[in-house]
Amino acid sequence: IAFLPQGSEIPLSIGQSLEIKTRSQFVKQCKGTVTKVGESYEPMPDQLSQLQLFKIGGIGIPILIELPDEFQCLPGELVNITFNTPVKHSKTESLAER
Repeated sequence: IAFLPQGSEIPLSIGQSLEIKTRSQFVKQCKGTVTKVGESYEPMPDQLSQLQLFKIGGIGIPILIELPDEFQCLPGELVNITFNTPVKHSKTESLAER
């Protein structure tokens, strides 16, 4: 689970691709996909709050990300996430019109 801190204006959508890099000495990276975006703000773990706002008690939107099985990182390990621009469907590709 990742968190998008309150005040971030990064557009998110299910199916959006992203890139993840570990912060370790030997950087590992992979591509992932957003599988779920939370509907409301939730308290972030204190170590994430301190990174963003230098205070404890920050909130963010939780994001569930699917990673390839071969990507090895530890649960709770801090990583850098770069979100790719979400694909915007044209009017003719709208699911409501299919």
